[in-house]
Amino acid sequence: MENKAIVAVWITVHKKNIEEFRKWHNCEHSTDRLEGPGFNLCLRYNSFNGTSEFRILNIFEGKNLETFNSEYYLESRNNPTPWTQKCMSFVKDPIRVVYELTDSYGEIAKYQSPYIHTVLFNLEGSKDIFLKNLEEKIKRNLLQSKNFSRFRIWSKNKELSEGKTKESEIQGNSASKHDYLLFSEIEDDREQTQDKIKQIFDEIKSQNQTELKIQKLTFEKWSLDFIKTKTKN
Repeated sequence: MENKAIVAVWITVHKKNIEEFRKWHNCEHSTDRLEGPGFNLCLRYNSFNGTSEFRILNIFEGKNLETFNSEYYLESRNNPTPWTQKCMSFVKDPIRVVYELTDSYGEIAKYQSPYIHTVLFNLEGSKDIFLKNLEEKIKRNLLQSKNFSRFRIWSKNKELSEGKTKESEIQGNSASKHDYLLFSEIEDDREQTQDKIKQIFDEIKSQNQTELKIQKLTFEKWSLDFIKTKTKN
């Protein structure tokens, strides 16, 4: 069964703190979250920007939106452990967003894809036109290649994204300026993969100028650093 909701957190961590941050995230934080009802998968991706800081994308996938509004989850976020408080203080420029699945194209790969491309964006105009165009172009131009396995479109849930907890106070979460996230799973990180995704957005914009505007486009590439799944009972 495909997970219907995720929480995505974009952060930067200085290289002097990255090893302790990883240990905490690998051992304590991911375990704590996956013990909660509805949580199924934890993923962490890296995008090293060539400076003294690491840019990181953390993803928790859940059964549905209730996963990120459960009593267990809110209790955990409001009572961070000492190690959580320390490691969350390392975080800079955090953006945390809860998303609900809007659409999905392609198949889940046998193994977790080692790379992803993300596209953050806003829409002004017909969402239906955009989704129809995107599905057609992805299926015709990208899913024919073995390099692409699955594409998922996520829509921001504003209420759950902006909820305040002790953890958000420590991190000082910033509000996301984007309403949508395209999550593309890639088998081989070749330059043309991102170029092909950009081309699709350019084509949709040029073909639907009167009905649709795609705004605040942000493209990023990520490599898988860590994965943990819920243990089956």
